[in-house]
Amino acid sequence: MADKNEFLKALDEHIGIVKTWLEEIGLEINEYSTKVSELQKKRQEKLEESATVLLPDLKETSIDALNYKIPDFITKQKVTELLNMESKRIKKQIEELLLDFDPEAFESKQAELEQGLEKEQGDQKIVASLLDDFERVKGLRELTDCGYGTDAYPRNILQTRYYLDWKRADEIVAILKKKDWSKVRQEYQELQKSAQMLKNAINRMREQIRVLSEKSKNYSELKDALQNVDGTILEKLRIKLKAELDSLESLPDWLQEIIVINDTIKEFQTLIIEQLQPRREGVSKQLSQMQQLRVEASQSQTRRVPNKYINQLRERNRQIRRGAYKPQSIQHISIHNDNWLFPYIYYTTMFEYFHGSSHEPAESTYNEQVTETRYGS
Repeated sequence: MADKNEFLKALDEHIGIVKTWLEEIGLEINEYSTKVSELQKKRQEKLEESATVLLPDLKETSIDALNYKIPDFITKQKVTELLNMESKRIKKQIEELLLDFDPEAFESKQAELEQGLEKEQGDQKIVASLLDDFERVKGLRELTDCGYGTDAYPRNILQTRYYLDWKRADEIVAILKKKDWSKVRQEYQELQKSAQMLKNAINRMREQIRVLSEKSKNYSELKDALQNVDGTILEKLRIKLKAELDSLESLPDWLQEIIVINDTIKEFQTLIIEQLQPRREGVSKQLSQMQQLRVEASQSQTRRVPNKYINQLRERNRQIRRGAYKPQSIQHISIHNDNWLFPYIYYTTMFEYFHGSSHEPAESTYNEQVTETRYGS
């Protein structure tokens, strides 16, 4: 028999090793998942390349060659129809755009709007400066907002505030050198109104300039598109062809590169789904059981532990470090070996020793227990 602390030390070491192992499995899953993503991206690139090679242009000879490899994919007549439809669509868009846009007058109209915007912005600065002169005077905005000098003014001669407002209004009139308060209020409100009108006008002009520029850009793009109808239809047919190739259940031999990529993707996905993920789940479950054993052992009143328990743990630690239970190549992993941790340390026997007994078990009882199934509880 040995001291329980020696057992706990060996168990802690084992738990640490298994945690590291679990992390390694996670890293391996991530590694193969990344490889799958990269291969899927490469597969799409190869499909695009294949579509370009199969359909280099819209010549009749190219279409015939494509139909030889992908029967009935497209006819020359259908290509002509697509070209005519695309051309008509673009011309209609140009006609609709020209209803309220004159390309010949674009530059002059843009210059006119920009000059108008510049003038309005200049006026805005002047009004803002004058308005600022008024608003810097203490109390002016407050008196105006509360309706002083109008029927909306809420105070009366019986209130002290009435006389304070009267006094401040007279001071403001003197500061601004105006005839009376009504003149101050009138000029201030007119400046406020002008400032808002200028702001609205500037916003309208900016929007007009934006819309005009956008129409000019659209017109240029439509003209370019009309000159490149063949290229547009060719690209659409290549996209359709790529989807056709992607949907084939059985790829022809002349797509050998993609066949190899598909096989490799399938291999890696099988490794992840059928081996690595079950392995991670199994080792994670076993780690949880070991941690439970650690709690049970540390809380148990038992102070002495059979030497065989400690020796078993230490031996497994050495073997795991050497890789005895860790395949050198992922291709050699066997799903039947995914529960090698706890069975080798006889988890059930150890747990029951701490959980249900505080005395040393008879040697014969121990020998019977360690012959239990290697998968334990």
